[in-house]
Parts: sequence; structure tokens; C-alpha cells
Amino acid sequence: MNTKHHVERKVAQPFETVFIGSEKYPWIPWVNDCYLKVLKVNPTNGQFMLMLKTPPQFTLPSHHHYGTVTVFTIQGMWSYVGHNWVAKPGDVVYEPAGSFHKPFTPPENNVPVITFNMLDGCLVFIDDDGNQLGILDWVAAAQMYYDYCAKEGIEPLDIESYDTEPSNIKPPKDLSMKLYE
Repeated sequence: MNTKHHVERKVAQPFETVFIGSEKYPWIPWVNDCYLKVLKVNPTNGQFMLMLKTPPQFTLPSHHHYGTVTVFTIQGMWSYVGHNWVAKPGDVVYEPAGSFHKPFTPPENNVPVITFNMLDGCLVFIDDDGNQLGILDWVAAAQMYYDYCAKEGIEPLDIESYDTEPSNIKPPKDLSMKLYE
């Protein structure tokens, strides 16, 4: 029996690095006086990036995650009902797939909350009686962006493509790493 195995890690780089200047993207009215800035959607894997801006005092509907979400707090303070932490500027909150919670701002927060959110999959929003209010996924985010741009007469930016000006730095031809000999 051969007990020696050879494993190689192959690194693929199908896309170029994408720079997103967020000031070019509009704040889109969403729910409860909150706004979204849709920055990028990936139709291949369902991931999408957006910024969220809320009033100083807010509560969002409860929602269930079907994928992971990472939230970076830029401004303000927020938490989840029933949790004992408060996210402040610079804090990161990781929300695993399957999690369920209701975001809100604590009473001492006196500025709008702004977060950067990296979402995989979808969020399903639920009212206090357990009824589904809506779904936010890459399709809904992209449609919201395109509809808003059309309504406001804004030329939409390409939020779906990952093809940009190529870098002049080329990776080596062999990107494999030998893990075990």
C-alpha cells in the first residue's frame, strides 16, 4: 500500500483586482429610513457587497441568514436584541449561515450608523408575527440599484463585472505550492 500522497494547492486568479470608489454610488432608500449603497454583486457565487446607513435610532426587522455575513462598523454603534455586545467604529461582526437576529441601535448612539457588509447568499426578513417581509440577495440588491438609477436618471455603474484594467504585475506561471513531499 502506498502511504505517501502528493498534494498540490493550485491558486487560480480568474479576475483582476477591483477598486470600488464608494463615493460614486448612490445611497438608495430602503426600509425604516435606512439606506443601502450597492457596491458589487457576484452572479457566479451569490456574494454581494453593500454599505448600510441608518438613522441614529433604528431597529431593523428580524432576519435569517442563509449564508455568512461580515459587517465592518464605520460609524455609530449597533447591536442585536438579546446580545450583550455593542459594535462601534472599527469593530467587525461575523454572522454565520443559519443565524437569526434583530439589529438595533442602543439609546446612547447619537449619529447615523454606517457599516460595510459582505454578504453570501440571502437574508430573509421576518415581522414580529413570523411573516416573511422580503428577501435580500444579490439579485434583489442589483435590481434595487438598477431601478433606483433609472428612476433618478443616473447612469448605472457596472456592479456585476469583475473585469477591470489589468495589472502590469503578472503572477508567476506556476502558482502551485507543494504542501507535502
